[in-house]
Amino acid sequence: KYALQNLVIGIHSENEGVRESSIYLAGQYRFIDTENALIEQLKVEKDSDIKVLIGLALYRMDSEKGMNELLGLATQDENSRVRRMSSAIYSEYLVNNSNRTADVK
Repeated sequence: KYALQNLVIGIHSENEGVRESSIYLAGQYRFIDTENALIEQLKVEKDSDIKVLIGLALYRMDSEKGMNELLGLATQDENSRVRRMSSAIYSEYLVNNSNRTADVK
């Protein structure tokens, strides 16, 4: 319980290293309970590398909500690398989940 709370606090941390490590761990161990915190951070994150890392974490969790957010990044983010990587992650998600339909807005 406390470990999960600490991970969510880390995801929103002002310290870039703590934030990056927390996001990595959430994705590595597929802590789906951090999904909302990751999506919230994705919306406010300034660092392009961390945006991509959040996308990969959400992908590893098989997060449909997260993939819908990535679809928005793939078309609207100002950074071309974030757009390209978000598009690639989203495309891979679709290939792996082709038997399901994504709830695209």
